[in-house]
Amino acid sequence: MAATPTALASLYEHRYDDKLTHRITVQPEIGLPQWNGESLEGKSVLVYAEQGNGDSIQFSRYFPVLK
Repeated sequence: MAATPTALASLYEHRYDDKLTHRITVQPEIGLPQWNGESLEGKSVLVYAEQGNGDSIQFSRYFPVLK
């Protein structure tokens, strides 16, 4: 069974859970709501680079999909 995009996002965002004892990531404090899979119709998206420049370049090819 394939996972939905919302389920995958939830699993990925689990890395920010405060209950994790060996957490190595910290959720960025950007003061904006996080996307939870809802429609992006009429909305803007802030793409935040949290890894290295190589990852940013690699995944920037998916920006047009957000349109």
